[in-house]
Amino acid sequence: MNMFLDDLMGKYIYKKKYVMDTLSLFVILYVLVDAVILIWFFTAPYLARNSDPILFGISMAAYNFGYLVSNCHQMPHRTIILNDIQFPFCARDTGIYIGCLIGGLLPFIPFKTPKILQSFYTLPIYILPIAVDGVTQTILKLRESDNNLRLITGLFFGFGIAYVFIKKIVVNSGDLMNKNIKPAVILTLLFTLSIFTLGISVSEDYITYSQASADLGYTPSLTTYIPGRAFQTIRSDPYKTFDEDAVIYSMKQYGYHRHGAWVFVKGEITKTENTVYTSRNSVTVEIKSDKKN
Repeated sequence: MNMFLDDLMGKYIYKKKYVMDTLSLFVILYVLVDAVILIWFFTAPYLARNSDPILFGISMAAYNFGYLVSNCHQMPHRTIILNDIQFPFCARDTGIYIGCLIGGLLPFIPFKTPKILQSFYTLPIYILPIAVDGVTQTILKLRESDNNLRLITGLFFGFGIAYVFIKKIVVNSGDLMNKNIKPAVILTLLFTLSIFTLGISVSEDYITYSQASADLGYTPSLTTYIPGRAFQTIRSDPYKTFDEDAVIYSMKQYGYHRHGAWVFVKGEITKTENTVYTSRNSVTVEIKSDKKN
């Protein structure tokens, strides 16, 4: 199977210079853009509290437009928390992007790796864990996964898929890789510039943390930000009942909010505490649940 695929790709891909030229450019661009996206998203939870309009806008762009990169659901309870604010990608997508970056960079590092890692035979091994975890949770509804498992299976999948295919392209590209570094860097800089441009253009659509907190009459025990898409997708999770915590319960009560919202919790996170959502469209909306733990 592995020899057959190698022969097939050698006949129709590896030996065709114009195809390998395009693929080598794509590989370099893919790795660089993946790195930019990860930097953008890992800094978003910290930039969300920044008062600088551009930096704040870059963060809001990550939360409210970045999900389009992978069509992520952005459910808070399935997402890693940084700086008390959820990551713009869910745990599984975060693992996939990190894995893809590692798998994309490794073929460029000049040391030998076991051939089995770069064999097409290993693809089912990379795919199986994420497939089992996802199917048994989402389709068969036999169990609920957790963020650690989502992150690990995503990382393993992303690494394997990226490494196997990128390694083949790098090995067979020859000098084409060096030729395409400059155009790939230029395109990546343009992509990075587009992020700043998007951040500037959307910054006025979202209320900053300092503006939102100024409306409070108390010191919150928890401050977080929920992206707009989570208000939609939270309802599709069969494992998350809306009575489990104040934030999720209030999200269900408040309904859809396309801009996302700051969430301020007073006291402990229980269903008897007040949760305040503040946004550009609705400066202060306070919801009190009489549900009991």
